[in-house]
Formats: sequence, structure tokens, C-alpha cells
Amino acid sequence: MIVSLFGDDLRCGSCSVRPKVERHDVDGENMPWIVSDTPRSAAPMIPTLEGRPVYGGTPADNSVVEAIQAMNAAGKAVMFYPFILMDQQEGNVLPDPYSDALGQPHLPWRGRITTSKAPNV
Repeated sequence: MIVSLFGDDLRCGSCSVRPKVERHDVDGENMPWIVSDTPRSAAPMIPTLEGRPVYGGTPADNSVVEAIQAMNAAGKAVMFYPFILMDQQEGNVLPDPYSDALGQPHLPWRGRITTSKAPNV
């Protein structure tokens, strides 16, 4: 089961990984969105491009638990796979660990997370 979380910096010592939501104004009635004790209203928003989220949001903890229980009940083995999506936008001013440039690439691949000065390591 793949669950998306979001990283905000290619430098591992500066990167925070956290859940994000597409919207704050809509929540489930029977299962409010809560991830690691963070309610929807306090979760960071996913960046948008032309008014639309660049990614889907992190699922609620309870929905992940219910899905795993349902798959187990159906006789399926489940592997929980947290998947980090990077959401740096164009024009960010984060130092690029791969060059002396100011600004990390737009929506970089998570495999680019590294130390603060990658080429020298």
C-alpha cells in the first residue's frame, strides 16, 4: 500500500517529510482526516499549478488502517510503502546540493535527496 508523504528539501539534513492535503475546507463526516495527530485544518497544503494541486494528498491514517485490514481479511499480504514526493516549486530559493545555484529543481525526484553538497561526497 503506497501512501504519499511530502519532502520539502533535497538536503537530507534540512528536509522535513510530512503529510499534506489538497484542501482545508472539506472533510469526511464519518472519518475526519487526521494524520499523526494532525487535523486537516493544520496540515500544509499541496502546492498548486494553474489552480490545481500538483499531487493528490496524503490519505487519513484511519483510511490506511481500514484498507490494510480489508486486504488482510481478503487473504492478501500487505506491504506498507511510504512514498516521498518532493514539491519544490519553480522560483524556490533553496540551495541546490548539486550545484552552486540558488533554487532546487522544480518537483525533483526523491532519489535526489542527498547531503548538503552531493558532488563532494
